[in-house]
Amino acid sequence: MPDTRRVPPPPADAVALTAFRELPDGRARQYTESWAPGNPWRGCEHFIRMCGALGYLRESATGHAYAVLDAISEHGDILATYDIPNARAFQFIYRKLHLRVGETDGES
Repeated sequence: MPDTRRVPPPPADAVALTAFRELPDGRARQYTESWAPGNPWRGCEHFIRMCGALGYLRESATGHAYAVLDAISEHGDILATYDIPNARAFQFIYRKLHLRVGETDGES
């Protein structure tokens, strides 16, 4: 039986992770980037694999997700997107990656 929690690894040029979430009032919130020291791709790959095994990430789909986690290049380009299914998963990812609010749509 195949492992349904397995998520694809990030692309080879992924160096950091960041999150994005739509708030209940419709505004969008972008979070800071999290860079892994040493071998950035290995850090991204390990984190994505761990979260997938815990059920905290899934392959991006058209359905609803609480938030998304993006694997980004050194230039800030989004290379891959993973769905964060619920608030508990988001809180885990937020804490582990030491994310902070980068900007919120509609706030000055």
